[in-house]
Amino acid sequence: MPCIRKENEMVVTEITELTKAKSLITLDDGMSFALYRSELRRYRLREGEPIADAVYEELFHKELPKRAKLRCMNLLKQRDYTESELSRKLENGGYPDEIIQTALDYVKSYGYVDDEAYVRKYIDTYRDRKSMLRIETDLLKKGINRDTVRNICEKMDFSEEEDAELLQIRALLIKKGYREDDCTPEQRRKLYAFLLRRGYPASKIAQCMKGLSFEDA
Repeated sequence: MPCIRKENEMVVTEITELTKAKSLITLDDGMSFALYRSELRRYRLREGEPIADAVYEELFHKELPKRAKLRCMNLLKQRDYTESELSRKLENGGYPDEIIQTALDYVKSYGYVDDEAYVRKYIDTYRDRKSMLRIETDLLKKGINRDTVRNICEKMDFSEEEDAELLQIRALLIKKGYREDDCTPEQRRKLYAFLLRRGYPASKIAQCMKGLSFEDA
């Protein structure tokens, strides 16, 4: 006998095995979420059948938010994450958008995730080893908003940053064995391109390449 669907009741349209222990449940509104196979049996979820109101309430207002928050906390015990990185982790774990946002709001409310603090710490850690362009690129890849990165940079003290980049370029050139008086045009072009890829300004590269001799090593 076919199930009678109540008004506004959601129906399971597909159950896809993710691993031996987990499956992805897709609803008729397009939402999907992951559950353990034991939970499928406990909640009696089957393809083509509706989800009982009590089960939906249990899953979306208790079980999944609790699990997503715990997942975030366990990840943050290992290292710092940006908001975007945590969001991707939860998305890959099969959590729907509304649950992801609930978990992010939770960890942000306790200061466990703070993109501005992450940017400041990252810059302090790498400003002596990477160009500012490389640092900005790295942060953008981590999902930090460009405006956030630049606003933090404006507030931080970079009075010695220009000299720091020159020292970094100089150290890399010496490490690569570059000497102006003993370098072919092809070697010069390759080193120049290498430093550009690292994010150093062309003017600073040219400044350092000029006049670097054996006595500078």
